[in-house]
Amino acid sequence: MKKTSHKNLALKKYIRPMSMDEREAFAEKVGSSVGYFELLICGARQAGAELAKTLERESKGAIPKEASRPDLWGEPVKTQAA
Repeated sequence: MKKTSHKNLALKKYIRPMSMDEREAFAEKVGSSVGYFELLICGARQAGAELAKTLERESKGAIPKEASRPDLWGEPVKTQAA
């Protein structure tokens, strides 16, 4: 049975404007690496539950845990601009 991949586009959007130094600092802060972020973004790997919660906390909600693990918490809720 093939495991479906899930691309973490919230992570991609969050780190895209960062410099490489900022990305490395953020990765270290959440206990990960820039290389692992790339695997999460392309869907080659899936964040563990704890990493998903840490990404949400350290990004101040910009990377909701639902975006990292919809299989655990459901799909992220999309809000409309007022």
